[in-house]
Amino acid sequence: YVIGDAAYLEVAGAPLPMMAPVAIQMAETAAENIRRRIAGEPAVQFRYRDPGSLATIGRNAAVAYIRGIGFTGFPAWVVWLVVHIIQLIGFRNKLFVLLNWAWDYFFYERAARLITELGTRD
Repeated sequence: YVIGDAAYLEVAGAPLPMMAPVAIQMAETAAENIRRRIAGEPAVQFRYRDPGSLATIGRNAAVAYIRGIGFTGFPAWVVWLVVHIIQLIGFRNKLFVLLNWAWDYFFYERAARLITELGTRD
């Protein structure tokens, strides 16, 4: 079995993207087929289900394409936030990230700490 970004698979003549959603679905199918093989059952064929695409492009701005519907701006940005919070593991992690993002949003904190000038050595 080969799964993830090491796997190349074409569906309807076009390659599937070598990204996490494809890898996760491949892993689920591979695990199911290993279980089936041990049980002496026939394997199931991999079927990719496109979960859509999300990208944040700035403060209050994002693009989304979910189930054939494309939208942009603030609604897409909120969907991006919600999806990323939901995918975190554990309530504490979700709460901590949500509070951090809210703090950064309302107080205009930078999400990344950048080195913008060289310091001097003592």
